[in-house]
Parts: sequence; structure tokens; C-alpha cells
Amino acid sequence: MSRRPGNPARRFGDGGSIPFVGSVHSKARSSPLLSIGLLVVGAILLIGYLHSGSGGSISEKEALSKVEGGSLCTLEVQRALPVLKKAYGDSMHKVLHVGPDTCSVVSKLLKEEDTQAWGVEPYDLDDADVSCKSLVRKGIVRVADIKFPLPYRAKSFSLVIVSDALDYLSPRYLNKTLPELARVSADGVIIFSGYPGQQRAKVAELSKFGRPAKLRSSSWWIKYFIQTKLEENETATKKFEQASTKRKASISSSPTHSQFLRFKSITATNNIGANATTGSDPDASGGSSCDYSDGSWIYDRDARFDRYNSSCKEIFKGWNCILNNKSNGRDIVKWRWKPRNCHLPPFDPLKFLHTYRDTNIGFVGDSLNRNMFVSLFCTLRRVSSDVKKWRPAGADRGFTFFHYNLTIAYHRTNLLARYGRWSADGNGGKLEALGYKEGYRVDVDIPEGTWEKAPSFHDILIFNTGHWWWAPSKFDPVKSPMLFFEKGLPVIPLIPPDVGLDMVLKHMIPFVKKIMQPGAIKLFRTQSPRHFEGGDWDQGGSCQRLQPLLPEQVEEVFSLKNNGTTVEARLVNQHLYKALKGSNFHILDITRMSESRADAHPSAAGGKRHDDCMHWCLPGVTDTWNDLFVTHLNSLKFRN
Repeated sequence: MSRRPGNPARRFGDGGSIPFVGSVHSKARSSPLLSIGLLVVGAILLIGYLHSGSGGSISEKEALSKVEGGSLCTLEVQRALPVLKKAYGDSMHKVLHVGPDTCSVVSKLLKEEDTQAWGVEPYDLDDADVSCKSLVRKGIVRVADIKFPLPYRAKSFSLVIVSDALDYLSPRYLNKTLPELARVSADGVIIFSGYPGQQRAKVAELSKFGRPAKLRSSSWWIKYFIQTKLEENETATKKFEQASTKRKASISSSPTHSQFLRFKSITATNNIGANATTGSDPDASGGSSCDYSDGSWIYDRDARFDRYNSSCKEIFKGWNCILNNKSNGRDIVKWRWKPRNCHLPPFDPLKFLHTYRDTNIGFVGDSLNRNMFVSLFCTLRRVSSDVKKWRPAGADRGFTFFHYNLTIAYHRTNLLARYGRWSADGNGGKLEALGYKEGYRVDVDIPEGTWEKAPSFHDILIFNTGHWWWAPSKFDPVKSPMLFFEKGLPVIPLIPPDVGLDMVLKHMIPFVKKIMQPGAIKLFRTQSPRHFEGGDWDQGGSCQRLQPLLPEQVEEVFSLKNNGTTVEARLVNQHLYKALKGSNFHILDITRMSESRADAHPSAAGGKRHDDCMHWCLPGVTDTWNDLFVTHLNSLKFRN
């Protein structure tokens, strides 16, 4: 967001006072008052402010603010700090301020005893002074667009104070930003807002957003909070009333008066819950306190999907469910994944291109990773047409977005390890002595050539493996078994595929670590569930459902404990978690969110002789995988 001048619509009046958000009561007041409405999700406090100029002095900085065409809320925030400190006590020990000139607010807070403070500047810091730049270098102040998720964990701060920022947001973005502010706050969010009774901004003085601030009346805010179903935090209300009644000089020339609004929270959603799986990795949520894999799918019949459409040429024909006229093809994207305790927004492709400029991203794995790769490409392609096909060594598919020097590629590998047909050669080897005449040789300590050079090229790699390890139709245990080799010799006694998977992971994890660039990010995606019913893919199995599975249905299908009908996904995950423990790989858990989506496969519309209940329709579920992927990447990038 661009830096813009102080809000010209929020000027000092002739008497030197700043009008406040209109009170709920309409009776006139003879003296300047501080009107406060406490409106909470967690706790959200809306403060309308009024400062008396009679008998009060104005600092040089304040006078300069007036001359330049407007008065920011920053000064009002600083005046209110003593009242807030008395009202909230210990809750003021860890504060986040969001708004322009946040450096000055943070600097003042840091001078307070036993108070830690951070700031988010929603506009560019082009004219920042030396002390402000120092706060930015230390990571205390960050520049961030508040229309996007904040780079902090849930409840990172005791209080969040917002000033001179929400007036520029439409209700659409308010609906996203307020819950995000509440997410990072443990005790409350305090919002300073302007009053519409002031002089309107001239066209020449409009914000660089291309519009003036949306100064809203108290009735507008009351209506908005009622519609958003907020509930009053009565304890905080009483504390603030007591503190503001005692406080006089720094905020008002007369005792303050508090006006409180009370709302009852009521929610009603059409949701299908997600089950809980064992072995959930704490790092799966990208290092935050939110477990993004624990949630439910919410149906929104009016949802519009505009990240890309069925015309994206990279979509494999069998996955293009809309073009193939699958009966629920357009309905699939109307289901939105909602984590239980946080928000997973659709990622912004343009912001992604800017953030990961000069970066190479590789998907290494089976066709399910290609499913995910195609989703990412189509999303980025919609906002950037300057793209050409270019494949790194060994890659099956690859594209470079030249304007950003960003390359994404897909390296196909079914087992990660090198494998191929094996036949007895008549030399009387150990396998021949055991009666084996043919099968598949799997070298557990040698990476497949399609990706062996990928770690030295890519800055970010996301791996997967699993489907081919539990595929008797591919590796028949009698006619064409998997025969494992290590250091060029067969592993004797023979081992089953699951032990072979453990051996491959044991070798591949250190191989990647050894040759990958310092600081590179390595992720391993968990297993994508299949939804064949009535038999496997080659046994007449199908997936004809038009809605996600209910939680109890998910357990019937996938539960290891209850011997579900399709336990492959959770079995694979057990091996992954065990092998990756203690490594510097990060786990991307997509299994739990995907287990209920039996409705989102190509099914009979895939154009095959059998139903495709393994891959996913595009657009579809893998778009949500990428939302999680990008959220995870941003978290890792932030921590690094």
C-alpha cells in the first residue's frame, strides 16, 4: 500500500477539537467527551475520540500535522495510552499497534515500564527517520498490507491498537481484517475511528488509494457490529469506564463518559466437519499455533471462483471436470476449507510472484504432485502472461515467469528411488536361488534421474511419494514384485514394500540435505487420499458422490483403528512422520482436509475406462493445498 498524507477529512475544527464517533444516544453534550463502545470478537473496542483544544497546548509535530492538511489518530492514541494502561493493567505488557506513524506509538510504548511493543505500518515508509528505520531493521516494526493475513501467530499480543487504517477499508475488507486483528490478540482490539461530521476531503487531497477515508457514523458502526454478531466483553467495559472516569487532563478537559454497546454472538453455517487423524505434525501449520489441517468444509452457493478457469491449457484433460461436464464440476469450488481456530485465505498470485521473485520452485513426486503443480501454474498464469516453457534438468514440466525470474517445475518420480524391470540372468544370483525370475529392481540408495539434480537447482522443493508403494496392480507381489537393492546388492532376506519405503526415505532425506542450497526450503506433502468405493480402480470401483463425506463416513473409510476400507493414506503418513522426525523437512498436511472430499475427483468424467477417484478435478481441492502451501512458505520466509 502506498504512503498517503494525513487524512484531510479529519481536520481540527475552529475550536481545535477533533469530532468523535457519534454516540448511541442523541442527546447533546456541553463539553468534549471521550465516547467508547466496547464491541468484541475475543474483544474489539471501538473508540471514538475527542480532544479539547481549550486550555491545551499543541506540540510542533501536532501543528505540522495540521498544516499538511490533516490530523492523524496517532496523537490521540498516545493521549489514550495512560487510560488504556490503567484499564487493562497487565494486558498492556505486549502490544501491537497497527496504523501510519506506528514508529512513534511503538517508541512511546517501549518507554513504558514492563511493556513490549510492535508495530505494523500499512503504508510505505518512504520518509521514515533514523529511529524508525532502526525499529524496522530490528523487526519490531513491519510494513504490511492489512488486507492480507498478518505474519503473527494467534494470540501473539495481549492487545492490538488500530488507528487511522480501517477508515480506508470497505466493508468487504473489514470483514476480513477485523477477524485477523482479533486472531493475533489475546485480550482485545482497540480501534480509533474518525467521525463523518468533518469537512470533506478535496479531490486534490484524496488518499493515494484514489478515494477519501470512509468516515462512518456511530449508527453505521452499530449496524455493522450487529450484522457481524459481536458480543461485549463486560469485564473490560467496567475497567475502562472506571479508568476513563478518573482520567482527565491528557484526553479531555472534563471527566470522560463511556457509552457501551452490547451484542450477542450468533453463528449459523452449513459445514461438514473434518475428522482427526493420528500422527499430526506440529510443524504442519507452518510454525503457527493454528493447525490448518483441523477444520471443516463450508459451502457457499454464491461463491465466485476467479483464480483461474477451465481454459488453462496446462490442465490435464482428464482433470478438467468443468470442460468434461461433470455434474458437480462447478459446485466443487464452492466448498471452502475453514480451519477450526484460524483463517486460511486464498493466496494472492501477484503478491506471490513479487515475494518469490528470483526463485526456483520444484514439485518432486507422482502425478498427485503434478495435480498441485498445475493448480499453482494456472493461478499464476492468470496474473502474468510473460511466461515460457522451460524445464530444468530431469523435469517433466516447467515454466518461467520472466518478469519475476520465477521458475516452477514438476519432476515426476513414483518411488523417489531409481527403479526398473529386473529379470533373472541365469548366473545363479541370490534372487534366482530364491526362485525369482522377474520383478522390479528398486535401488533404495539411488535417487531417480528425473530429480537427482533438482535439489541443487531449486530454492524450494515439495516432495511426495506413496501411491505406488501400495499398488499391487503396478507391482504384483507374485508376478512382478518389488525387489530392493542397496549398494548394488539385493536386500536379503526380502522385505515388503512398506519397509522398502522406510529404506528409501532413510537414504533420500540426507541426500537432499547434502546437495541442496543453504537456506533452501524443503517440504514433504502428506498422502492424498483416494475415494474408490465398491472396489479398487481395476475392480470396478467408483466415486459418484456429489457432496463431501460426513465425519463418521470419513472414519468408516480411512480409520486405521477401525480397519477402514481405504487405510493407505494414513499408513503412508505414519511412515513419513517417522522418517522425517528430526530432519529439517517441513510437513505439509493435506490429508485431513482432503479425506472428506469424495465429491471432488474426476470420477467417470476423467475419460478413462475406469473411474478416476485418485486425482483431483481442476479447479478443485489442490487449489486449497496451494493456499496452505503458500501460507506455510510465507511463515517460513518470515521466520528466516
